[in-house]
Amino acid sequence: QGSPDPQRSAGQRTVWMPGTDHPAECPVIAREELRAANPVTGPAVITEDQTTLVVPAGWALDANPYGDLVATAGPAPSDTATAPAASRAIQRQVIWNRLISIVEEQA
Repeated sequence: QGSPDPQRSAGQRTVWMPGTDHPAECPVIAREELRAANPVTGPAVITEDQTTLVVPAGWALDANPYGDLVATAGPAPSDTATAPAASRAIQRQVIWNRLISIVEEQA
């Protein structure tokens, strides 16, 4: 038997990917369908019973012979090169709050 094509194994979903300001149509792939030498290119969603893995555009995900997942970054696509301004502001605020929390713990 050949290995299944993971790009078509579990259907499609519209997903808001990190760093974008619009949804993307992504394949949803069951973790057990991933095989060595059959990489998945982002955007994609990998599902398991206990977790979900998001593969952004410009990334590839492959299973090694031991079944471990290996993610590799590629060049960033032009339409997702910068996060929307609101997303950056939220990120800054979250990081600031974490830094303040660390300083307060150390004081």
